[in-house]
Amino acid sequence: MQDTRARRSWLVVAALGAAAIVQPLACTPGVTVDPELDAAFGAALADLAPHVIVPALDAAQTATATLATACTAWAEAPGDATARAAAQTAWRSAMAAWQPIEVMQVGPLGSALDAVGGEGLRDRVYSWPTTNPCRVDETTVDGSYSDADFFDTALVHVTGLDALEVLLFGDDTVQACGSEDALAASWSALGAEGVAAARAAYATVLADDVAARVTLARTRWSPDGDDFGALMVSPGVDGSPFGSRHEAIDDVFDALFYLESTTVDDKLARPLGVADCDTATCPEAVESPLAGGSLDWIRANLDGVEAVFTGGDGDGLDDVVRSLGQEAMVTDVMDAIAAARAAADAIDGDLAAAVDDDAADVTALYDAVHHVTDVLGDDLVPLLSLTLPSEAGGDND
Repeated sequence: MQDTRARRSWLVVAALGAAAIVQPLACTPGVTVDPELDAAFGAALADLAPHVIVPALDAAQTATATLATACTAWAEAPGDATARAAAQTAWRSAMAAWQPIEVMQVGPLGSALDAVGGEGLRDRVYSWPTTNPCRVDETTVDGSYSDADFFDTALVHVTGLDALEVLLFGDDTVQACGSEDALAASWSALGAEGVAAARAAYATVLADDVAARVTLARTRWSPDGDDFGALMVSPGVDGSPFGSRHEAIDDVFDALFYLESTTVDDKLARPLGVADCDTATCPEAVESPLAGGSLDWIRANLDGVEAVFTGGDGDGLDDVVRSLGQEAMVTDVMDAIAAARAAADAIDGDLAAAVDDDAADVTALYDAVHHVTDVLGDDLVPLLSLTLPSEAGGDND
């Protein structure tokens, strides 16, 4: 592992907002909050589901349903290049719709280990960077994807949109497996037509499951479903897993730090050779090595952060910050997001190629995205008495 700069502390001593912190907040030991600030928390939480998460899930639901249909059409004619290309296009659209949700791993979308009310729904839709292309090819050959209990026993690295990338964009050779591997013989025995048929059949199984998982996530969040958002707004009511609105806001804030733990550390630091790379650079470690959409997914992550911060067309964290008279902080966050987008737009072509050909531009993107989380951590943590996510405690920069 390489380490280019020592990490500067995320925790800063600040008195911002101290005047507003005057009254205890029930069920949150050691944290106090002004009633007006609690009301601002409530307004932001009330708009999170209907103005941010549910619209994002609506888009993903539409895109993944289209993907399922396209994969079914490919399976009906696995040798048809046009059918496969249509499924590839549908996959790109599904990924574009899903990537903003990556920074919204709150409640049922989040892990049961990390998020209050977490059900791990995200990992069945997309588990990157937990991926294993070789295992996807093994599953293609052994046909276990057709087993009735496949999703009960399969690990996430052979399911979801990331496994679908291997199936849809892989060439005729075994992916990420040595030629001496026993799998190579089985692969060769299938022949090109057999491989295409198996991949298309497997893709249909995965695409159907992804669409079902997105639909389930929408049900969990929708006001006409389980309405998880209402449980965040009204802690203490029957069924709410939260002890306070402050705790709920803290979970929303934690989810934004996907931008640090995954976008910065995995999507950029690893390919650049900053961390977890044994050579000067590791361009093969980009998020979409086969489909080549890595830069688009980073842009979509930034879109998701902006949507959560602004509340879409509703109230968001920006309005909470404004309620404390800190308009400059809102400007700082929005400027940082805009600068990160501009850094992404400055890179021509595919991210993997740019790592070696335009390393300075990719490093600028790395720094710009990291700066977004710097601003969030330095400004919002002390102002709102938030808890800095554990993954932000160490860095590679």
